[in-house]
Amino acid sequence: MTHAFKQWRLEGFALSCRKKWQLIPKKPAKQLKPLKRLVRQADILVNAGDPDREGNCWLTRCSDYLDLPAEKRNAIQRCLISDLNPKCGRKSHQKITT
Repeated sequence: MTHAFKQWRLEGFALSCRKKWQLIPKKPAKQLKPLKRLVRQADILVNAGDPDREGNCWLTRCSDYLDLPAEKRNAIQRCLISDLNPKCGRKSHQKITT
């Protein structure tokens, strides 16, 4: 082992490390322009996505890309639908509206 590698330093890596990562969609106008317009118009945002890590990641990435203000981001409500039948959907919706 050479002396240069005895201590880890960011400058020693061939890869550049960004401070902030951002995914860039392939077709932002088609995919996210309507969403951006609706988010700006909305008084309340509800996350009804999957409760797993992937669902949370999707919401975080969209919020970052849309540059959602902190007050709107912090006010996002959660709607957990455990079953895809209409009764469960209505029950979950009622929990956040009452």
